[in-house]
Amino acid sequence: MKDPRRTIFLVLGVVVALVVLRLTIFAPQPDDQKLVADALTQSIEASKEGRPGGVLDILSSKFRINNQDPGRVNIAKFIRDSKPDVEVANMQAVVSGDTARIDSPVHVKAHFLTQQFDQQIPNVTFVFKKEEGTRYLVIPTTEWHLTDIEVPNNAINIDMSAMGF
Repeated sequence: MKDPRRTIFLVLGVVVALVVLRLTIFAPQPDDQKLVADALTQSIEASKEGRPGGVLDILSSKFRINNQDPGRVNIAKFIRDSKPDVEVANMQAVVSGDTARIDSPVHVKAHFLTQQFDQQIPNVTFVFKKEEGTRYLVIPTTEWHLTDIEVPNNAINIDMSAMGF
């Protein structure tokens, strides 16, 4: 004979599992502007703490700075060693389909080797694109990744080659 309590617990367990799935995986997502701003904010916080993983998570595999590939290893080393403090004045993203742009002045403070860098950089453009990813290692999803940073020529008056870029 089957125990009726066992059946009730089994049914309740399935119902709870379905509710949890509904609330976590299939929950409504915030709008794209908020997702882009949150990704950039989390990346900035990680850089201040010297955690390169938090920054590398939002970088696209096609990431470029002024059409040059700085290399993920160089970026990680720079973040770990200098813990740059980046302040983006305008976090409002302009979203157009699968692309988003943030145009803003940026204030950067960093110390690397013997060089101290504390500068306001006008007109920096961050370009994000939606790319395929996975959630919980198996569920396909799209995520916003930073693909390009465009900095005006001569806006940075420091020898970037000394920083590994």
